[in-house]
Amino acid sequence: MTDDTATAERLKQIIADLKEAERKVLNSPTICPPPPGLEKNHTYEIGGYKYLVTDLAKRTVTITGTTDANLSNIIVKDSVELADGKLYEVTEVAAKAFLNHKKVTSVQIGMNVEKIGEQAFAKCVKLKKIVMKSARLTEIGKKAFLKDKKLKSIDIKSKVLKEVGKNAFKGYKKLTSATIGKNVTKIEAGAF
Repeated sequence: MTDDTATAERLKQIIADLKEAERKVLNSPTICPPPPGLEKNHTYEIGGYKYLVTDLAKRTVTITGTTDANLSNIIVKDSVELADGKLYEVTEVAAKAFLNHKKVTSVQIGMNVEKIGEQAFAKCVKLKKIVMKSARLTEIGKKAFLKDKKLKSIDIKSKVLKEVGKNAFKGYKKLTSATIGKNVTKIEAGAF
């Protein structure tokens, strides 16, 4: 074999090897990064509010506050879509979630909230109206709405509310209307 023949054979082999490598690359499965994973007990910010994932299987979250201290209307939604594209029910308002939000004038609680934590809306000094749409609300924590001095009306839709914590609604001078379900079994001292 001459040097030219050996070189030509070697080039043919290199070309064949390159074609085989190209075929493998083109026919290999596409590797995509995994979708963003959510973690239990991790807080995510969505639409100006903060949500703590409480149960991935049941898809529930607790609202823990806001990124905007200047909100005048707080709306606790029924559910929220997180980074995985799934809806998570908002089942709780965390303790002190909106404590000292000085500009809030109204609060609306969504349909799935089961518990409002201690001091969740305390010292919202301009708060005038609260509407709790949740039919599943069972507990309002101690001092939840303490010293919301301008509060005029409270409307609680829940028929399963069992407990209103101590001083939950204490400190009102202008309260003219409070509607509460008939199944409440415990109203602690100074609740209203």
